[in-house]
This record gives sequence, C-alpha cells and structure tokens, in this order.
Amino acid sequence: MTSPLNSAANETVRGANVRALHVLVPACVKASPTAAATPAGQSAAPAVPVERRTPPDGYRCAIEAHRQATRSSRDITQAVQRQTAAMRELSRRAARPR
Repeated sequence: MTSPLNSAANETVRGANVRALHVLVPACVKASPTAAATPAGQSAAPAVPVERRTPPDGYRCAIEAHRQATRSSRDITQAVQRQTAAMRELSRRAARPR
C-alpha cells in the first residue's frame, strides 16, 4: 500500500522526494460517559472552559515572518500593477498620431 502512496505524494508535490511512509493503524477511541448519555442531535458542552497554552516563541516568530512575507508579496503585486498601468499609458501616448 505504501508504494502507491509514495508515488501519489511525489506526483502531487513538485520537488518532493518521498521514499517511505509509515501507515499507522487507526486507534480505538473509547466513548466518554457524557457522549453516550447525550441525546442525538445535541452536543455535549465541556463543563470547564479549555485553557490554551501560550504558544512558544518559535511559533510566534514563524507567524510574524509569514505575515511579513504576505505583506511584501502584496506590495510587490501593487508595484507590478502600477508599473503595468504606466507602461500602457506610455504605449498609448506613443501610438497616438501627431
């Protein structure tokens, strides 16, 4: 089963060099007592709100770098659009009969 998966991964992602995959067996999930007691169509709300941990510094740095890169690509796109508009205007002026 892993050979077709390797081939599919390599075809899907350009430049990928997948040599091995480890396919894991699905794990059993035991139903909680509250899930079994909840009528169909209703969701069991957690009794205690979930507390989120503070993300590590490396994660925050990676997110900030991604945001900066996204801003940069937007700036580049806008600059290309301005340049294209200016070139079209110059072409239009040059093509005008005198």
